[in-house]
Amino acid sequence: MHQRGWLCILTLALFWTPVAQAAPVSFDAYLHLLREAYTAAERGDQVGLAAVVPQLVALEQVQLADGSVAPVDNHWLTEAMQVQRPDLPQIAQRLGATLDALAYATGPPDPAASERLRQILAGPPFTQPEAPETPQWVRDFFEWLADLLGQVMPPVIDSADTYSDPVGWGFALLGLILVGAIIFIWVRGLRHTLAPITAMPSDDPETPLHADDAAQQAAELARQGEYRRAARMLYLSALLWLDEHGRLRYDRTLTNREYLDHLRDSPHLREGLRPVVETFDQVWYGDLRLDATSFATYARQVAALREVPSERGAKA
Repeated sequence: MHQRGWLCILTLALFWTPVAQAAPVSFDAYLHLLREAYTAAERGDQVGLAAVVPQLVALEQVQLADGSVAPVDNHWLTEAMQVQRPDLPQIAQRLGATLDALAYATGPPDPAASERLRQILAGPPFTQPEAPETPQWVRDFFEWLADLLGQVMPPVIDSADTYSDPVGWGFALLGLILVGAIIFIWVRGLRHTLAPITAMPSDDPETPLHADDAAQQAAELARQGEYRRAARMLYLSALLWLDEHGRLRYDRTLTNREYLDHLRDSPHLREGLRPVVETFDQVWYGDLRLDATSFATYARQVAALREVPSERGAKA
């Protein structure tokens, strides 16, 4: 009996191995695997993606730059790849969102981020020229008009008072009304001519705007710390700018991904718009929170989009 018990213990000792947790990998190595999987999914390479997925799924911890360890869980990749026809664009979108989120989360906050953001917002296309002052000749004219009315009104009233005939008062009153109406119409037309046209602030993307108007509203919202709404207006300014320059037709009925699909014949422009779309999706529909540093990064993405050279082909 004792011999059988010792035999069982010996057998368990020989075949039992402790379940050890996989050693954490470096943050850079983890990013490399994510980028490799994203690239494979983006180009439709199911075989290449299948080769990377087991490595990502096996990872449970990532060692950050400060030495701390963060848990990771990519088991969703296994479920996504088990179907007969994996949705590679959806997988690429989720991997891209993860990469963007990690890009914003690396490193401590930059104390100079607010200053850099202020410098970005102070330059084009976020600045708006100050409204010009009223010309001196216009001010002189109104002063002259006021003096003239001051000289004309008393004689008219005195003459009407001298002739107590109601008809005289009626003509005097009618003349004053006509003169006042003419002056009012003329002054209103002059003010509309001289006043600069300034779009009223609006957070509704359905409101007709120009690209520069949307960019200025984004800058104002960012100064107020409303980074989520500012990102929305900045994204809208990018789409409007592409439409105004004949690069991409703006259609508010299209989804963000459909805009990218319409640029399949303009690969450089499509790759320039992709990070702008993906970041906006994460901010507006996901859980990504922007601060001064990340919003400045997003503003640079939008500014870089304007630098993409034109490609042959008509507006989609």
